[in-house]
Amino acid sequence: MAKFDTRLTFVQVGLAAGLVLVLAQSARLQLVRGSTYAAEAERSRTAHEVLPARRGAIRDRNGVPLAITQEYYHVGIAPNELADPGADARTIARALGLPPDRLRRALA
Repeated sequence: MAKFDTRLTFVQVGLAAGLVLVLAQSARLQLVRGSTYAAEAERSRTAHEVLPARRGAIRDRNGVPLAITQEYYHVGIAPNELADPGADARTIARALGLPPDRLRRALA
């Protein structure tokens, strides 16, 4: 009977040692290396891409456009916040490709 008890003790010790090793490995992965793996998973799951989404025209059955997309820009300037309206008007006109006198009249 001593052989059976000895073998059973070895099996129990082996299983306990295996359980301790599995728990130690899982603790190391979660507690020590967890933030590294979380950052790697975030990088692999996340993609930042700008998708150009142009709107299409709405056409009737003959292909005649009923509604089309027109791009335009609006520039707002607060004239009371300009330090030197004349020089600022020249700078803004140069940047926008407009005649300076037209912009100066619009700012007045």
